[in-house]
Amino acid sequence: MKININTAEMKDVIKKAKKVLPKKSSLPCLEKLYMVTSSEGIKAIASDLENTLVFNIPGEVIEHGQTLLDGVTLKMVEKLKGDNIIIEAEKVTAGKRVVEFILHEEELERYPSALPICDTEAFVTTERELCELLQIKYASSTEEHRKVFNTVAIDKFKAYACDTFRLATRHLPFDNKLDELILLHLNTVNLLDKILDKKSDNRIECKVSTKKNDESRNIQHIKFNAGNMQVYSRLVDGNFVDVEGVIPQKFIGSFVVDNEWLVEELKFATNLPKLKEIDGVPISFKLDKGNTIEITASSTSNKFKTYIYAELDGEFEEFTINSRFLMDTIKHCNSGKIEFKLCGLHKPLMVGEDLISPMRMNQ
Repeated sequence: MKININTAEMKDVIKKAKKVLPKKSSLPCLEKLYMVTSSEGIKAIASDLENTLVFNIPGEVIEHGQTLLDGVTLKMVEKLKGDNIIIEAEKVTAGKRVVEFILHEEELERYPSALPICDTEAFVTTERELCELLQIKYASSTEEHRKVFNTVAIDKFKAYACDTFRLATRHLPFDNKLDELILLHLNTVNLLDKILDKKSDNRIECKVSTKKNDESRNIQHIKFNAGNMQVYSRLVDGNFVDVEGVIPQKFIGSFVVDNEWLVEELKFATNLPKLKEIDGVPISFKLDKGNTIEITASSTSNKFKTYIYAELDGEFEEFTINSRFLMDTIKHCNSGKIEFKLCGLHKPLMVGEDLISPMRMNQ
């Protein structure tokens, strides 16, 4: 193998590839960046089996072949200077500098370079739109052992995330052609968040692979095509929360408050020590006089109380909510005001687009 590629291009590939390359794997070849040439050009592949990054690198193929670049070699390549570098089977050259490494043929033979065939169209969006949508991940769980709660779910019209205590919902900013549910694992969501440009309107095409049989047609993998980079991910298998059955259809009342004002009071309230069991501070909302709501934050030894003006409609039931959940929702609210919809004593309430379970007063 012998290729001539742009140094800056290679450094960008390495920077993104390191986001998925495992530091330690039972399959040592996965700890390395796989590079291969073909009639289609030069490709670099980084994978942890769950997520795979494929880079199409422009450059000159002098001699066809393949190689594996280990972590130390990648680190040294990142420090190389000059416009171009030459990569060979066991050597990287940039001007007068030469980095040599050992290529184990058995690792090349074991490398899982085959990619899933994703040929069913799902949606087309932009890097910016997709990044914004996936911020809903704040409502997913990193601790729940049931995998469906470690996901961002995308259906025909909306995206969801749930950690059993709350359910966040967002409308899709694009047309989804699939009728089936896409369950993206948090590892995939976090990877996309790290490697995509949050300010770019570059086009992303999304396709899925399917397993067809007599009874069902199940989505297995997903492919995000972002120009010279493709992301292949294994999807989570399972059923998501029955969203229609969970989200309330009737409310006893509601109130609207100024977002900025509420954030200011909550930031002050969360100076209180967090309760370990909820990783937050209990925040209680109680109707005071007229259109004023009393907000109380409590810790094991301290209490903070303040008042906020609200536009009230219908009945009001006192409730207590985890400060962490409330701050997450408000942080991702794009409106100047936020609405609370109440369902009754101890029942889940809607805060903006999120359904949140209240805390019992004795918690």
